[in-house]
Amino acid sequence: MGTCYDPGVETALIMQWDGHLNAGTVHDDLLSHVDFAPTILDLIGEESPGEIDGRSFAPLLVDDEYVPRDRIFLEFTWHSKYNPMRAVRTNEYKYIRNVGDLPLVYIPAPLFSSSAGRDVRDEFYGRQRPEEELYDLQEDPLEMNNIVEEPEYADVVEHYRTMVDDWMTESGDRLLEGNGHQRHAKKSGLKNHRGSPGMSISSANRTHHDYVRHFLITYMLVIIVPIMMILLTIVR
Repeated sequence: MGTCYDPGVETALIMQWDGHLNAGTVHDDLLSHVDFAPTILDLIGEESPGEIDGRSFAPLLVDDEYVPRDRIFLEFTWHSKYNPMRAVRTNEYKYIRNVGDLPLVYIPAPLFSSSAGRDVRDEFYGRQRPEEELYDLQEDPLEMNNIVEEPEYADVVEHYRTMVDDWMTESGDRLLEGNGHQRHAKKSGLKNHRGSPGMSISSANRTHHDYVRHFLITYMLVIIVPIMMILLTIVR
């Protein structure tokens, strides 16, 4: 399912390294996929390049001094449909920004008619996804009660909204070039790379087409080219 909720982004990591990692140890820390490369380099005694994303969690694995992450950023752009979302998660809250008009949980075509799709589409597919979502993960770990409009959480919303704004700007997120970001720019005062608070529809279309092109190129390199090489080998 296309989602930035925990079931859509959370996964287990199982590691074994005889003589180095303690068997049976369980950790429940915030980690990101961008942390894997620096962690592996750290474990084998190599320094990470200065420009690499992420940070090593090797100290956590070997019971050394480790400073936990206080947040992780999440992004979702494409899964059988252009479906962009950006989010930040801490141990306390999850803030999600939805760009575009789609159901609360978008179900990709191959799953829509499956038994799993039938179980959830009546509950989630009919409702429109809100522009912003905020969940208190201590009180609402299943992320069922969106509190983004609750007055007592206004400061929390603004703080988390700013975190996502800053992250998108620092990472050069292509969504900043699309008109779907306009309403969020107005809320936070964030400007696009050209210095204007709104984006053109043509910019959004270019961003969409770029994602499609990159997807097709990757598909060809990973699937089509190896198949052609195998067929040429058989013919020879």
